[in-house]
Amino acid sequence: MRWRKGGFVGKRVGAGVALVPSALFHLIHNTVFLRLSDVASGLPPYEEQILLSSMDAEEDATGYSQSSAYNHVFEELRLELSDALKSGSKRLLATYLQTLLAYPDGCTKGETVFDPRSGDVIVQVPPLSEDKLYPKERALVDLVAAERMAGGRVLAYVTHTGTRDVTERMDDILTRHGFRVAVMKADAVAPDKREAWVANKVKEGIDALICHPRLVQTGLDLIDFPTICWAEVDYSVYVMRQASRRSWRIGQTRPVKVVYMCLSHKSA
Repeated sequence: MRWRKGGFVGKRVGAGVALVPSALFHLIHNTVFLRLSDVASGLPPYEEQILLSSMDAEEDATGYSQSSAYNHVFEELRLELSDALKSGSKRLLATYLQTLLAYPDGCTKGETVFDPRSGDVIVQVPPLSEDKLYPKERALVDLVAAERMAGGRVLAYVTHTGTRDVTERMDDILTRHGFRVAVMKADAVAPDKREAWVANKVKEGIDALICHPRLVQTGLDLIDFPTICWAEVDYSVYVMRQASRRSWRIGQTRPVKVVYMCLSHKSA
């Protein structure tokens, strides 16, 4: 950190600038913290809701239900993780977390979990029926239907858009129920073109937009989507706070609703 006339200057590190923590003592008394509501009068109401669904318990031709398959994966991973931790290894922590977070939404793809060190299969369950509409999916369909009837659109956030991509099934489900859907992917729409891309999709009459929250968390005003649905939540509270307010912006005239979709889990 170097002092120059007019203030402190950060020390350049690589392509960025690293700020020295001690500089905060010089900056804090010259800083004003503002909320959007402090600088924009007349913003419409903003509310957040939790939409809770249970896992499907009806077995299909595989002999599993969404609930029983999840419980099976959970128990096998829990036992393997416990043994690994007892031996001093943390190698299964990430596998345990990611698998259990992703499986319910990706149950129609099946699941095979490998030990990252030995390559052995820890647990495996077959793909469940693609024809069935699972409870959380039904809740999403109902939400989009209700918003369309009210003249609104839904912006749905998902975090699994790569290896465990769930956007294709979400698109298919909503389309099958008569909704017009757009899916925005990072490699298909450049950052500087995203706002225009979304505007074009709105002109085409879409009912729902599906994307990763990090694609729109800053810089975009999405006032055409008064309802935001977190079909999958992000780890970062910062990302969630930023992305949740994409439509609660200056110029918004409709109440903004943010819905967090959750699944309840009851062990067998």
